[in-house]
Amino acid sequence: MLVLLFQVIGVRFNMYNLEKDINNVLRKYSLLKYNSISKIIYGEIEVLGESGQFIDIFNVDIILPVEFPRRFPKVIETEKKIPREITRHVMPKTNHLCLAVQFEEILLCCKGINLLWFIDNVLVPRLAEEFRVNNGEKYQKEYSHDFGGTWEFLMKKLELKTPDLVLKFIEALAKKKKPNGNSICLCGSEEPYRLCHKKQVLHILQLNNKLLNLLYNQLLKKSYKGINL
Repeated sequence: MLVLLFQVIGVRFNMYNLEKDINNVLRKYSLLKYNSISKIIYGEIEVLGESGQFIDIFNVDIILPVEFPRRFPKVIETEKKIPREITRHVMPKTNHLCLAVQFEEILLCCKGINLLWFIDNVLVPRLAEEFRVNNGEKYQKEYSHDFGGTWEFLMKKLELKTPDLVLKFIEALAKKKKPNGNSICLCGSEEPYRLCHKKQVLHILQLNNKLLNLLYNQLLKKSYKGINL
């Protein structure tokens, strides 16, 4: 499904310079190397704590898919410091790390990303999380493994308490019935939309109408059975 969604986007990222991006990565992360034939960045990444102290080192393969920079790279932690378990967000069979729910990744990548940003803001924080979990702590950010993770992401992104309200908003966006600024917000707060959920909705509107309709149809088919956030 994830590949299909990125095919729907289908926008070329003309300004992206892969060679420059990779050189920036190799300058900052000096233990990494690049195989230009297989398009894999491999080697070690040092993970630092909040105060800048060294906490661990992870050996990774970072694989650039053909959809990059409109899609996250695939990452495999090669020394099995992260157990090969779905509860540790490692995908069965392929062993790559699950780094985001589908639509979270789509929104982050909809304008194109660069590899250095991805490593700094997605991969390294995830590796730091894995270090903490290996040492007995819990994940600080974790969504359900099934489609429930999409519901949870949307509830947090839209700052809504129930899945019913999420469905109400996504239906309005998919059907091009977005409230105007002075109308009462769909969340039921009795506040004008422009003063209530407009900011949160604008981020979701980075999805095109085909994706919004696809998201709405998926939400209809796969109701949320988890806790309300």
